[in-house]
Amino acid sequence: MSKIKWHTIHNWAGLKLSFLLSFILITGTLATVSHEIDWLLDNERRIEKPSNLEDIEWDKAIQVAQMARPAWMIEEMHAPLNEYSIIEAIGLTANGERRRLFIHPKTYQIQGEASWINVQRFLRDTHRRLFIMNDWGILLVSSLSLLLMTSLISGILVYKKFWRGFFKRPRRTTHRLFWGDMHRLTAIWSLWFISMIGVTSLWYLTEAALEKWADDPSVYEKGAPSVAFENHGQTLLALKKSISLSNPAFSIRLIKLPIADDDTLEIQGAGQSWLTRPRANLYAYSGSTREILHEIKGENLSPLQRIVEMADFLHFGTWGGLCGKILYFLFGCILSGLALSGLYIYAKRINAQSPGKNPTLSKAMGFYKYGALIILVYWLLQIPNFVDSIGNGRQLSGTLTEFSLAKCKMTLGLTSNKATLKIDPLCAKSLSWPRGRFSQEEKKKFKLGSKGLSLKAKSSSKTFTLILTDSSGHSHRKIFALDKLIVNRH
Repeated sequence: MSKIKWHTIHNWAGLKLSFLLSFILITGTLATVSHEIDWLLDNERRIEKPSNLEDIEWDKAIQVAQMARPAWMIEEMHAPLNEYSIIEAIGLTANGERRRLFIHPKTYQIQGEASWINVQRFLRDTHRRLFIMNDWGILLVSSLSLLLMTSLISGILVYKKFWRGFFKRPRRTTHRLFWGDMHRLTAIWSLWFISMIGVTSLWYLTEAALEKWADDPSVYEKGAPSVAFENHGQTLLALKKSISLSNPAFSIRLIKLPIADDDTLEIQGAGQSWLTRPRANLYAYSGSTREILHEIKGENLSPLQRIVEMADFLHFGTWGGLCGKILYFLFGCILSGLALSGLYIYAKRINAQSPGKNPTLSKAMGFYKYGALIILVYWLLQIPNFVDSIGNGRQLSGTLTEFSLAKCKMTLGLTSNKATLKIDPLCAKSLSWPRGRFSQEEKKKFKLGSKGLSLKAKSSSKTFTLILTDSSGHSHRKIFALDKLIVNRH
């Protein structure tokens, strides 16, 4: 293919959806340091003297959270972001609102609380799905990786012997020449970064497609415990010591607390494996007896699962800690500038080529601009709904069988022969389970409708549990007795 054709492809890939792509790049750049932005904006998240993560008494931290907010249901405990940060407890209030509680990692004093909505959550769901809270949101955003990779490949093929341009000074003869040279210079220095973002985004596209239409590659096989955990006691300190016997490098990052006796206690963290998220080093215990149920170790993951785990580290720069995030933020600014400077260069070129015809970028973008505009307007209109819906639920009690999980209205009917679950048309399912199977610890999992929701049903001889996972990964749960509702927690 000739250089002119590759140049045309490069212009097309960078122009048609340029505003949408630029928006995703800018929000992704900010999302890289979103935790740090929250840390800087909220002094209740900061401590004056550094703390040691390994010195945290998790039993005490949980007890402090539960005593300070007795009406809350504490769901999760998060380790400090850095040595100058707090422990974060996530809980649900009596009216179903999800909130954050900040605990000092040394004194265990309550430093404050905040809404579930923060800068990190807002930027995450904007960059990841544009507030399209189902599988299609992730597919849409990650599909822009095709444009990014097309721009990368075509740009390299257009710029012959590009390696000679690393130290080439931009010409200042005209604005168009200067910005054109700057565009090429910054692109050359950013090749590694563009490749990293493009490849990982392509993986996100592949992963989203697999989750929607095939097998989810992130579902890990749960292995048997590697050590006989006998007489480990009830405390998290004892559990941590027992984990250290088989995994000396393990460090707690997240604790998911059980909400009922038949639920599990999960301890997640960092282990010996490199570039793995906390969920890849997981130990699950019985919520009532603390008996070890299963474990997942990062070093035992398959090659495909290691790719799944590495993607976030390589996409957001967390592999390098704070320095890696700052590096990615700077190159993210450069990449965002490349997208915008490409528009400026193209505008200058078409004005120079057709001085009397008054060509515009709008005309050059064609009908693609309307699609991008509709998507961005949708995102803007969804902000109030996002703020209103994330982390909120409706608390029910008594013998009611009509309820909502993640805004899905459901009705559970329990008869002598079966349990029937009817779900509203937005989630579009009607499911039934024979009552006779309840004594067999049966589990079923379904994907519901087009909202990116998955429903898991778990039954025993006494209870019937529904666990609905929404598109942001949060679980909404109800536990029923065979004759009445005994627990209702989202």
